[in-house]
Amino acid sequence: MNKILYEASYVGSSKGFFNIVIVIIMLALLCLSLIFKIKKRKKAYSENGEKGKLQYGAESALDYFGLIVFGTAGLITIVIAIVVYGKVILGYKWRGEYREVEGVVEKYKDESTYISFTVNGVKFNISGHNLTWGYTYWQGENVITGDGQHLRIRYMPPNYIVYIEEIADE
Repeated sequence: MNKILYEASYVGSSKGFFNIVIVIIMLALLCLSLIFKIKKRKKAYSENGEKGKLQYGAESALDYFGLIVFGTAGLITIVIAIVVYGKVILGYKWRGEYREVEGVVEKYKDESTYISFTVNGVKFNISGHNLTWGYTYWQGENVITGDGQHLRIRYMPPNYIVYIEEIADE
């Protein structure tokens, strides 16, 4: 009897979703801290009159630059996450736009930061550190065990795995 080892839900891989959310929260918190720092500095320097305004302007320029850089990075991260979500998860769940490969796992390599393997000539690289909507492993927890495992994998090119099924030997 075949066994489904992984299938992407509407939030993708829960581990990949967690990574994306953490990055977005960190960027948002950094922007908020810069905003509060700018407001606090403005209030402190406004009490010093004209001299304080000059000091505030010179010192807060770097804060504004940081706010612009990290705010832009946050927006770009969110936009990319939404676009890739539409491509990977909605492409798989709604539009059925996936490729499927079935075969035996070959050339399995378990490195410290990623796992690579080939199934029927299609090479896959999986990392536990990537921001991805597809399959990812977490702290050594991996459903792909090594060479010889017979799998059916659905994926979105170039390398987003959305479904893994272990085929039972009959």
